[in-house]
Amino acid sequence: LASGANESCGGMGSPSQSLCLACGICCEGTIFQKVALSPEDEIFPLTEAGIKIVSDGKLNLFRLPCAAHKNRACTVYANRPQICQKYRCELLKRFEQGEISRDAALEIVGKTISVRNEMNVLANSTNDLSVNLILQQWLTNPSIGTSHKAYAPIFFKFLILQIYLDRYFRKKPLLAVNPPRIE
Repeated sequence: LASGANESCGGMGSPSQSLCLACGICCEGTIFQKVALSPEDEIFPLTEAGIKIVSDGKLNLFRLPCAAHKNRACTVYANRPQICQKYRCELLKRFEQGEISRDAALEIVGKTISVRNEMNVLANSTNDLSVNLILQQWLTNPSIGTSHKAYAPIFFKFLILQIYLDRYFRKKPLLAVNPPRIE
């Protein structure tokens, strides 16, 4: 493991660290698309690890997946960005509060990674480079892609993935799920 990878994740104890190391979903682009850097963050160790820093005019940031995330460990752990140091997914918070067992949390992580991998296999099998772009646009406009019947299995897996992320990892759900009213 990289230097610092054996330390606890952001001051967490060993059980929490083992959950983080078994997961890595926050680092590899499944939950987030980019990481905004704070003025206190050291840029040099990040760029040395292969992270390409860009500016949006206001902030320095980098796109995920993080180039420093290797073999489910952070190769810039000691110098990782402030936002990475502070971040706790909802599953980790529930685990730390004793609301969910380690085995149950690992099962959720495994299912989430499995659904993500299945979706990626389906998306890559189309040989259509625009599929990933369509999936991201679909989050704000679900009518996109509905005319492509070949995309239905991909959208189904994508929707399942978003439900898992909303239910177990995100603080604020990305999908607005409004159950039908029974009158």
